[in-house]
Amino acid sequence: NQGISINNFIASECEKHSEFIGFGTMHPDFEDIDGELKRIKSFGMKGIKLHPDFQKFFLDDFNNFPMFRAIRDNDMFVLVHLGDDKRPYSEPRRMAAVIEQVPGLKVIGAHFGGYRVWENAFNAYKPGTLWFDISSSLQYMDKELVFKFFDKYGIENFFWGTDFPMWDHAEELERVKTLKLTDAQMEDVLYNN
Repeated sequence: NQGISINNFIASECEKHSEFIGFGTMHPDFEDIDGELKRIKSFGMKGIKLHPDFQKFFLDDFNNFPMFRAIRDNDMFVLVHLGDDKRPYSEPRRMAAVIEQVPGLKVIGAHFGGYRVWENAFNAYKPGTLWFDISSSLQYMDKELVFKFFDKYGIENFFWGTDFPMWDHAEELERVKTLKLTDAQMEDVLYNN
């Protein structure tokens, strides 16, 4: 199974680099979701990364809810690539439906919760229901919309991400600096949140 080999690789890298926080992978069709979640959690991984557009599943398909409940019940985070203007799998409204149907699921919405469909993302979620990473977005988003997100959802719920290897770490950091956040806000977004 490709998921097992990916999870083994992540575990081995985290073992070599104690500064890493490992997130494994999962797919709704995985044969033993709960068993694999328990296994990767035993390696110290904190969550799961899903990319519905690459993995080709609709987030809110009813058949996926057992996977989301298992992630929740194993007290793990799920980091989800959200949004795409070319594919419908990860539309923000789909993630909002999952959050509503699986209360207590700890969701991190990548790319301000909706890559290249940020207006949809801005309107899709209820404040307090997820966290956001800001990777792969600042170079495309209007700064006014960035601050509208911060105001609506609370800047304490946003954190820096690089989407490596898609984007260079130094370039992503420079993009954050263009926001001209206060020193305290910058420290929160980069580290504390």
